[in-house]
Amino acid sequence: MSAIRAALALLAALAASAALAQQARTPSSPPLSRTLGAPRTFGNLTVIPVYDPRATASARVFTLDEALRAGVAKVRESGRDGDVNRVLIDNHGDRPIYILGGEVVLGGKQDRCVGQNTIVPPRTKAMGVTVFCVEHGRWSGTGDFDQAASAVAQKEVRLHAQEGGFAASRPAPSPTQRARRGAEPPGGVDVGVAQDRVWAAVAARNRRFGAESSTGTYRQVVQSSAGGLSQTVRAAEEALLGALGRDPKLVGVVVAVNNRVVGADVFSDSALFRKMWPRLLRGYATDAAEVASEGAGGRAPMTASGADAFLRAAVARGRVERTRAGEMLRERVETDATVVHRTAGRAMGGTAGAQMPALRHENILRK
Repeated sequence: MSAIRAALALLAALAASAALAQQARTPSSPPLSRTLGAPRTFGNLTVIPVYDPRATASARVFTLDEALRAGVAKVRESGRDGDVNRVLIDNHGDRPIYILGGEVVLGGKQDRCVGQNTIVPPRTKAMGVTVFCVEHGRWSGTGDFDQAASAVAQKEVRLHAQEGGFAASRPAPSPTQRARRGAEPPGGVDVGVAQDRVWAAVAARNRRFGAESSTGTYRQVVQSSAGGLSQTVRAAEEALLGALGRDPKLVGVVVAVNNRVVGADVFSDSALFRKMWPRLLRGYATDAAEVASEGAGGRAPMTASGADAFLRAAVARGRVERTRAGEMLRERVETDATVVHRTAGRAMGGTAGAQMPALRHENILRK
């Protein structure tokens, strides 16, 4: 009888393993309720609005910039000596802080790029967050970060930082898994590899915008102060920042540069998207400025149907990984052309401690 029970248990385990393997091969599709609006174009930059009739507009959350300006957030180095790939965040307020993967914090011992979407609950102290150095030649200064940059990092920097952030959220492999996998981690990335790629991407952008410095900081580019970026970004903001309208179901954008989709950011909460949109637009406008001289290469103007095809292809096939880090659920989907990072998290918000709905975000970037 014990042998029969053991055999049944083995079969059940094998079935569960097969189900998990199938889940890892089959990504969830984007909500069918989403619709895309008419493209808005300025120069070589096109944005296509994304709407979701199920969207909420109830996110009583601080963005990182709001929280730093209000004095309720503190971003600081990890310990007296610091850690290149980790900072600590305190939230002294009564509202959660939502931090977007790709945001850049300035100060500390060196400027850093945040590697993963993070919700910092109210009254939280010393929450560790994975970050990546974007200032290769400095390790000095105070332990605190003064401000969040005015733009989300450009696509290439953001892509590698988020890949490293996801790598940091993976559970440590068992000896058996390490032997089966070999030395190469899933997706070919670990935190160290991602940091090297972030440094290389920062150096390339600094060269292109003539923003090299003794410390190699990305600050001038991400603050739109390198070369003629200030004028270029300001013009894009004036043309596109309010061009999407005030529809309460507006939750995101698909972005094309030179008539080729480079990325998308879609939220579950329209209020949160509107808060993040100025920084996202500045990052994408900087991408557009970088390649403005290259032209569209004969590509037809981007359409809503073309943007929709990009969104669907990004999740139609490819390897899927899922991890949990605290209150954040993370999903990574990789195809030959794109990497998708989806996150969902829930935090206690407000002085009464009411639980908020899950806040979801999906970022798709072309490799």
